[in-house]
Amino acid sequence: MPTLIDKHLAYVDNATVSAQKRQQKLWKAVNGKRTKGGILPLTDAVLDEYIQAVRMTASLMIDIEMVRDEYLAEKSGKSASSKRKSKVKRKSKPKSASGRKKR
Repeated sequence: MPTLIDKHLAYVDNATVSAQKRQQKLWKAVNGKRTKGGILPLTDAVLDEYIQAVRMTASLMIDIEMVRDEYLAEKSGKSASSKRKSKVKRKSKPKSASGRKKR
């Protein structure tokens, strides 16, 4: 039986494939509207759609990273949220002046 992580990964995978296909289709349309000098049509609505598709693909990459973190945390027996919190604590701890050696 597939786990919740497996289901989420399948959803993200399918959404990524769809977004990339849309992105490629729109890029071909934008390229077809280039001027004789090879300049992109900056005021075209298709370019705006293409930019939106690229942003969607980028946000799906973040989802894939989150699923990967959850999967690795599940394999190691830790929760991903506690793993992320410990990373933040390690990064955000400032060195205190009292911890330094006195001369």
